[in-house]
Amino acid sequence: MLRYPNVLQQPRLAGLNRQLLASQMLDPADAERTAALRQQIKQLRASAPAVMVMRERDQRRAAFVLTRGAYDRRAEQVAPRTPTVLPGTVNGPVNNRLGFARWLTSAEHPLLARVIVNQYWQNHFGSGLVRTPENFGAQGEPPTHPLLLDWLASEFMRLQWDVKALHRRIVSSATYQQSSLSTAELQQRDPQNRLLARGPRFRLSGFAIRDQALAASGLLVEVIGGPSVRPYQPQGMWAEISGDQKLSPKVQTTFYKQDQGPALYRRSVYTFWKRSVPPPSLSTFDAPNREACAVRRSTTNTPL
Repeated sequence: MLRYPNVLQQPRLAGLNRQLLASQMLDPADAERTAALRQQIKQLRASAPAVMVMRERDQRRAAFVLTRGAYDRRAEQVAPRTPTVLPGTVNGPVNNRLGFARWLTSAEHPLLARVIVNQYWQNHFGSGLVRTPENFGAQGEPPTHPLLLDWLASEFMRLQWDVKALHRRIVSSATYQQSSLSTAELQQRDPQNRLLARGPRFRLSGFAIRDQALAASGLLVEVIGGPSVRPYQPQGMWAEISGDQKLSPKVQTTFYKQDQGPALYRRSVYTFWKRSVPPPSLSTFDAPNREACAVRRSTTNTPL
């Protein structure tokens, strides 16, 4: 277990480290000041929450193929390795997490950058160049524009995996900036806009709808970072779903204590989320329940 200062403490820790370094360089004889700075750094680190981390074992356990998944029916022994259908090792062996990360982000790896840019394309156009973002294999749908997908992937890597630069490149393109108006001829030739003959037109996500409403009203707080917030919710909803609706209203408020002031108008990404009681304003617009990863969100247009 390691202790890490939170986002608000990190600048202070960095400042103390700089002071300690300067003290040691300018006046090595000032032992008292150096000791005081070391003590402050020690106290700050001790106040940070403990975080569970993983590390490689000194002696790696032997791993085996298990016959029909039974733990006591071992077959041949296996070792860490990448799938043989993909390019092999890059910049050293892939026998630990660091090697695996280097292999994934290598320019010779055919999937990672393509999967990422396809996901962002899906966010901007409603559907990806590959319409099965959860499956880039033989059973997935082939890309409608394979050369474009390859170019975006190579450009993403050339930009040092800069996500903001990738978004800027997509939304500043002539394809994205087209009008979403359609004609009878286009509807007949390309009803689902797979050929990108017109601009995207699809319903926003629940997060974007709430943020757009707050921005249009001038209430949106655009501060980045900070703790989760608890915006408006129906009174007693948590207690009702938890089966404790017989409790007094005063006790029920302890389940979900609504924030006040600017915290009510933070971006939706900062909304406190309890998996069994998701925010209703987001669930109404098909926000995933977070019980499993959703690479493609469902979208309905029926008011609930």
